[in-house]
Amino acid sequence: LQQMELGLNGGEVVGFLRQHVKNELAWLRRLRRLAASPTSSQPEGLASRPARVCPVAAHHPTQRSTS
Repeated sequence: LQQMELGLNGGEVVGFLRQHVKNELAWLRRLRRLAASPTSSQPEGLASRPARVCPVAAHHPTQRSTS
């Protein structure tokens, strides 16, 4: 896709999706490291961190609000 002429919007979409995949892979690596850690079941600082929200999921058409 990077080698194709996608125009401004197509290039933005592909760039966003690539970054999203990179972020998810980094998050999965972090979860694996935490799961393999011999320390307590909840790493220090994890409970005080706010939950990460995927900005795409909030606007995805298949996501239905329960409110």
